[in-house]
Amino acid sequence: MAPQQATVTSLTNSLPKPTVSAASMGDDDGDDDEGDDDDGDDDEGDDD
Repeated sequence: MAPQQATVTSLTNSLPKPTVSAASMGDDDGDDDEGDDDDGDDDEGDDD
């Protein structure tokens, strides 16, 4: 299981996963549908 988790992490880092997170989910921009839960939006924590 440990090697699998490491592989998954490596894949996640290699794949455009972080990019998607930063662009569509982790943006701290203050948008109303970016997905930043800590922004104080009403239900915009999981738009994607």
